[in-house]
Amino acid sequence: MPHKGIRIAAAGAVVAVAGTALATVAASGTASAQEPGYESTTVYADVDGDGKPNAVTVNEVSPNRQALIFAFAEDALDVSFEADTAPPLQPPRVVDVDADGRDEVVVAKVVGANTLTFTVWKFDQVRGIVPLTTNAGGPFDVFEGGGIAAVSGYTCATDHDGRQFVTVNAHLVGPPSGNPRYDGERTSYKVTGNSVTVQSVTPIRQAGRDDPLLVADPATCAS
Repeated sequence: MPHKGIRIAAAGAVVAVAGTALATVAASGTASAQEPGYESTTVYADVDGDGKPNAVTVNEVSPNRQALIFAFAEDALDVSFEADTAPPLQPPRVVDVDADGRDEVVVAKVVGANTLTFTVWKFDQVRGIVPLTTNAGGPFDVFEGGGIAAVSGYTCATDHDGRQFVTVNAHLVGPPSGNPRYDGERTSYKVTGNSVTVQSVTPIRQAGRDDPLLVADPATCAS
């Protein structure tokens, strides 16, 4: 079944998707058009839950903008967004953060010296390609890395309510050498539709790098 006519705006329109970040929705192929010298990377994910893999491609389209393309049997959808990444281009990570059988993709939008900043994107039957947001419609950024000064990451866990998407964010409070210590939070979210809701927040206090509260394994979010 063609996926035409389900874009969130007319071709070329600009819409806010994550705070100040902007996404441009365009006719397939417009947002994703590349100039020579820019990178492209493709993975495969079942974004619509039909049991068949879809090609999911991230294209660099300018020094500060990327396009995300979901390919289907009869057509494709794309959306472009502001990005500040360094080479090599990060491939999308395939996840199923709500365990509903429809994959999402974790896409890097900022690549810093020690930290990656991600947006989680999904296919919505009505709106097309959309980012996960907070339940108030605000930005939902996910971080990974941090070097010695911080510990950030994401993981998934399962309880009686199903799969939880968990983030870890902590900063250095002890000596940077020897036995560094970190304070921060471990936050569990429930993903419902296109948004996340906080389920629990666990404080992290004076934790060493091997503390279980700082452990995050992205592989646990795989479909």
